[in-house]
Amino acid sequence: MSAKNLYRFLTAMAITGLLHASVFAQSMDREAKASIIAGIEQFENGAGGADSLFAMGESHSELAPLAAYNRGRSMLEEQEGLDEARQAFQRAIATTDDTALEADAWYNTANSLMLEQDLEGAMEAYKSALRVNPRHEAARFNLAQAMRQQQDQQDQQDQQDQQDQQDQQDQQDQQDQQDQQDQQDQQDQQDQQDE
Repeated sequence: MSAKNLYRFLTAMAITGLLHASVFAQSMDREAKASIIAGIEQFENGAGGADSLFAMGESHSELAPLAAYNRGRSMLEEQEGLDEARQAFQRAIATTDDTALEADAWYNTANSLMLEQDLEGAMEAYKSALRVNPRHEAARFNLAQAMRQQQDQQDQQDQQDQQDQQDQQDQQDQQDQQDQQDQQDQQDQQDQQDE
């Protein structure tokens, strides 16, 4: 085979390989898209397993951020696997150019942290949502709620600390009175013995 024919043969093989790879990628994207659609239907119907379908949908080249976000939402909705839900939201944040999706992913990251009573983490995530989309009213509202809850906890802790301090002082005063009474009783006994 001449060099020219070998070149043509290799070129034809390369083109055939690219076509097969392209067809395979399109097939994978079609399957991923179908998984996302099935996941949405299951999520809307309240059926379980939507998160697994969204996980399969993350392999879609263009829809991976949306699939990751939807996976996180379905896990958050069921309130199980909150760490995994946050990881899904973070994948959506890292791979999307859509600011609305990014802000919603931060918002739901914060909501998952609130469910675990991580107020500091939740407030930071709500702030991240607001940095991405300053008009995200739900994030603004929930941030205010989290701040009030943190203030209430701080007030409650301060009140408890104050009560503990007062209890210690009362206990010390009682001990001092008892000590004085004991000294007085000893003195009285000593005086009676001396008489």
